[in-house]
Amino acid sequence: MFYEDPMRIDNALRFGDVLKGFAVCTPVINKPPLPDELNCQIEIAKPPFYVILSPCCSIRDEIISLAPLVQIKNSLYGNPYYAEDPTRINGKIEPIYSLPPAAWDNMDAVEKAGRLSKGPSYSLLEYFIYKEHDLFPQYEVHRKDGKIFTRHYMIDFRAAFKVACKSIQSPEMSPIQCKCLQLTTETRSQLIDKLLVYFSRPSVEEIALAV
Repeated sequence: MFYEDPMRIDNALRFGDVLKGFAVCTPVINKPPLPDELNCQIEIAKPPFYVILSPCCSIRDEIISLAPLVQIKNSLYGNPYYAEDPTRINGKIEPIYSLPPAAWDNMDAVEKAGRLSKGPSYSLLEYFIYKEHDLFPQYEVHRKDGKIFTRHYMIDFRAAFKVACKSIQSPEMSPIQCKCLQLTTETRSQLIDKLLVYFSRPSVEEIALAV
């Protein structure tokens, strides 16, 4: 199961939980550095759902890290392997499935062999797909072979943000009424594993030093 049974949901906030009732505030700075006076554009949005990216033990001190749940990009459905089950993006996959069939078939033989030699790996590292649920609004996805409707959503790790909230003192002493869904232990581990790989990728300089 992707989500915990409602009868087993903790009366506390947990990493990976789906929340409602927050907002996203994004500063838009086109030409940094800013002068001494604060003069920049602020974009405010209120998506219906968010995911907790704070570790459970860090949900305290009036601070929490969230990422908005957003609709899956149409382009992801261009890969039949993902279109069949978008949550496949969450785990390691064989290289041959990481691209649409036409892109794989047209790939240079040397590059293809190099990818195959590495074995299963993560693809689209920035994204984690949340399985469809009746709680989520249905939306339309446009594909070359016609439109479909889905309730799958995703988070983009790059869109994580901090919220200051006086109601958050600990996982248990928090606005539990905002909690909508809780991941199973297995799904939460999958989210942790991909997030760790996303943040632990070595830089070009580190790779060169390791050679």
